[in-house]
Amino acid sequence: MNKAAGASVKGKWEQGELLPSKAKSQVDKGQSVQAIETYLTLLALVQAQRKTLQVGNLKHKGGDNRSLELEAWQDLAYIYTTLGQWDDGDLCLDRAKGVKLYSSESWHAKEKLYEAQGLYKEALIAFSKALAIEPDHVPSLIYTAVVLKQLGKKALPAARSFVADALWVDPYNNTAWYNLGTVHKMEGFVQQFTDSFDFFRRDSIGKNFYCTIAKGPLVEEHVLMIPIEHLPSTLSLFSETNSEFQKYKHDLKRFFRDC
Repeated sequence: MNKAAGASVKGKWEQGELLPSKAKSQVDKGQSVQAIETYLTLLALVQAQRKTLQVGNLKHKGGDNRSLELEAWQDLAYIYTTLGQWDDGDLCLDRAKGVKLYSSESWHAKEKLYEAQGLYKEALIAFSKALAIEPDHVPSLIYTAVVLKQLGKKALPAARSFVADALWVDPYNNTAWYNLGTVHKMEGFVQQFTDSFDFFRRDSIGKNFYCTIAKGPLVEEHVLMIPIEHLPSTLSLFSETNSEFQKYKHDLKRFFRDC
């Protein structure tokens, strides 16, 4: 009987291994509610496997499952943060802490949770804890710059320094170049802003589109979005192509809006 139950859970788990990719895809499509349901299903499978299968037979795989469990709680915290459900996000991070006590990614998620509520001091404290665990944690370095930008012009040199540190670790990080550009723009350094945006869009060449700065701009900050293959109009876009087109529009709006 135990063997049959174990085989049943194992079969379900093999399907469950696909759930993280499914949830991330749902998040990318803006399907937050569906992504939450997918992550909760994944967590339920992890718990069922842990209770049903023999620990001795799954020692290695159980370790992998703990990693998936940790990432699921962290990702759920990010989703609840975007939805403004602060208490739910906080609860998810408490659960993540139960899986792994010292995690730079969990503190980074905590930082974003605080920043979304306008609690900038608490966000910076969470950042310092993330860096104490992992000094080169690029997401925390970048997002600290995002928080510092909210504190006014006096904090901009510090914000620029944190982004520079992130680029030292990961020179091709698209988000870091994006934030460096916004810092330069806030400081009034037009040429540096243009250079940063140039790196940002170079690293953003997609499968179907790329963007470039117009040589003869019709308005200030005129940017061209150009399809790699000729298309008569946006009405002829396939689903995948349109998805990439909308993502470009979203990223560009965010780039020019943040400052």
